[in-house]
Amino acid sequence: MASPSQTTTYSLVVTDANGCSSTNDATATVTVAPVPAPVLTSTACVPPSTDGLVASVPGVGGDTYEWTLTGGTISSGQGTAAITFTSGPAATLLSLRVDETSSEGCVGSATAVAQVDFTDVPPEDLFHDDVCAIGRAGITAGCGGGEYCRNAAVRRDQMAVFLLKAEHGSSYVPPACAGAFPDVPCPSLFANWVEQLATEGITAGCGSGNYCPDSAVTRAQMAAFLLKTEHGTTYSPPDCQGIFGDVACPSQFANWIEALYGEGITGGCQAAPLLYCPDNPNTRGQMAVFLRKTFGLPLD
Repeated sequence: MASPSQTTTYSLVVTDANGCSSTNDATATVTVAPVPAPVLTSTACVPPSTDGLVASVPGVGGDTYEWTLTGGTISSGQGTAAITFTSGPAATLLSLRVDETSSEGCVGSATAVAQVDFTDVPPEDLFHDDVCAIGRAGITAGCGGGEYCRNAAVRRDQMAVFLLKAEHGSSYVPPACAGAFPDVPCPSLFANWVEQLATEGITAGCGSGNYCPDSAVTRAQMAAFLLKTEHGTTYSPPDCQGIFGDVACPSQFANWIEALYGEGITGGCQAAPLLYCPDNPNTRGQMAVFLRKTFGLPLD
């Protein structure tokens, strides 16, 4: 059985016990055909329930194309190198796949995901691209009803899900809870996530053995949560230099806030004079920016 990596011609040489040899006149050529490597192009963020959207790969003569779409409906182009499609409702995660079959019967595939815009984060919104990025990464599905709730404060229990999905991937499922915090019922919607965040050493709770799941996360606290998730619990930020006018140096979170600024994850809440607003609640819109920049999520 021949399995060459490139096209090869074979011939047979027979040698008998006396050392006499003969080569057959016929030869056999095994032709190795390349596997298609389609590059799928589509829009990363798409408006809801909209027709005429396009996805494509470079066309190769003689090849055929089988498209699969979830979160929308193919309108035309099935079997060709380009399709038009209609997006699903707001907040839908749309998945595209194309299987390209060459004339020799070899098959190659490509996939892409697109986030259908949330109704409260339109394309012109300041946080649109960042919200779209964490949606495509599977970190958020919004807050329900097609919305993202970009102005709502991030609660401490919700933060656990944001951080762990950003760290481990959208398919991550934490272990079952054991009842580590008296103010976090086990089982409950966020209990597994909250306890895993504590297990990883990213949080020790809010004091007195509690976690305070319904409390809003401040911008100061978020700096520490993000950097511990990114670098590990042994990470120690450099000493502060006093760069923010509203963050005393030294203070509990000053090192973490200035390290976040040093990594380019935040520019503060005001440029002139430079302020951070450490006691303000961290909004879901701001959370999208922090997560995208901290974990290097692509914008398109």
